[in-house]
Amino acid sequence: YYEDSITGKEIRHGNYKYVYSQSGDYESKYSVTITGNYINGFRNGIWNYTVKKMNNSDGSNEYYTGATTMIQTYSEGMPSGIWSYSENYQVRSQIHSAAGWSWGAYKNVTPQNITVNFCNGVLCGSLKINTTFEKITGQLSNNGLWIGTWNINSKLESTLENGIVMKY
Repeated sequence: YYEDSITGKEIRHGNYKYVYSQSGDYESKYSVTITGNYINGFRNGIWNYTVKKMNNSDGSNEYYTGATTMIQTYSEGMPSGIWSYSENYQVRSQIHSAAGWSWGAYKNVTPQNITVNFCNGVLCGSLKINTTFEKITGQLSNNGLWIGTWNINSKLESTLENGIVMKY
């Protein structure tokens, strides 16, 4: 941080790091790590967000182990470059028997991935969404207009030019 000579406010400048972790019941662990860089009060460069879970319950009898990661790129405070989001987890249950509690086998959870690109704060370039609910691929112009062929859930294909649907 440094102090702005006119306003007297603190201005973030330099490396940033936030770390939080906790442990709980059933050997559960949870952690959040955020790293990045500020230049003259603006986010700049790559920012990494990571959430790690081990044996974390979703409120039912399922316990998740894995990580969620998000990478964001900035230039002088504006989103710029590739941004990505991914979730990769396994899940297992606790099983009660006459011998007591034990863990069930791990099952893979369908990974969730999203990748987008920014040009001066505007979505541009390729866009890919691959989640349990949506599977979308497409292109955007440098002005953020949908262009080219878009595929939505493998059922709908549209061709766009400057944000206008040309073929459906």
